[in-house]
Amino acid sequence: MNCFDVDQVLNVLFSEIRKRLDEPSRVAKAAEACAAAVGVGEGVTMEIEQPIYEAGRLHDAAVLLHRLP
Repeated sequence: MNCFDVDQVLNVLFSEIRKRLDEPSRVAKAAEACAAAVGVGEGVTMEIEQPIYEAGRLHDAAVLLHRLP
């Protein structure tokens, strides 16, 4: 018997993934507007790699947890 509810943990993981992707989504929209107005070079300088990386690792954890017997 598991000492935790897998569905609850998955819901928490999905919530954390969403939280981490909200900011990069806003940054990407701003970068798109900046690139259109000023030039592509300005849009490329905006940081989104770390939150996207973290969301990917959380997704990996969700996939592994879902595979538990």
